[in-house]
Amino acid sequence: MYKTGTGVRSGGREEPGVVRLPQVRMAGLAISCVLAAALAACGGSSGATATLNWYIFPEPSGSFASAASQCSAASGGRYNIALNSLPSDSDSQRTQLVRRLAAKDSAIDIIGMDVNWTAEFADAGWIKPWSSSDASQV
Repeated sequence: MYKTGTGVRSGGREEPGVVRLPQVRMAGLAISCVLAAALAACGGSSGATATLNWYIFPEPSGSFASAASQCSAASGGRYNIALNSLPSDSDSQRTQLVRRLAAKDSAIDIIGMDVNWTAEFADAGWIKPWSSSDASQV
């Protein structure tokens, strides 16, 4: 099996109903910007620009870099989002994130993650749901 732009191919045929990771990840991009704003709002009032490290797969079109730049500019100087590339393949991305999160790496602020990892990451306490009051504040 391998990923294509429109579905998952297995034995040369498209499997219908498969959600594309780039589409899911782009939805996660919008959420990441909201989370970045919320994280920055929680910071101190020292006036210094916070750097938020976003760990994401290397997306060749430049859309992640553009989104990080736009979110940073929209923050009015409160934060700057720095892109940190993960490996290209999903298994290696997961391995790197699991190792770093298990080691309580404080350099990770935002992650681009495969939807297949959600339960595992939540069970480990690395991601948590947002309450409705958190969402309304953002």
